[in-house]
Amino acid sequence: MKVIHLDLERKRRQLSCSQQLVARMAKSLLQTYAVSKDLDLSVHFGYGKQMTNEQAITIWILDVLQTMDQELADKIFPILCDRFQTKLSRLPTHMHGGDM
Repeated sequence: MKVIHLDLERKRRQLSCSQQLVARMAKSLLQTYAVSKDLDLSVHFGYGKQMTNEQAITIWILDVLQTMDQELADKIFPILCDRFQTKLSRLPTHMHGGDM
């Protein structure tokens, strides 16, 4: 019988899903803006090493997401609130907190 560490497996699955989402965003941006294969995005983004446009835009997306500015945070915060509320609503009532 194989023992599976569920927390580790859940984190791997989340990472995989996140990577797939970023990859889909990169492909969508390349297709939407019809980026020419002749355009070397890695050079224009200042990454200093040769890579495909898809790799360069993937790294750029990760950079943008890691350096989230206030405008983006303001747009994302309501979504985080909704998702957090959903998570909390699934907990037993006595675990919700708020009692002081």
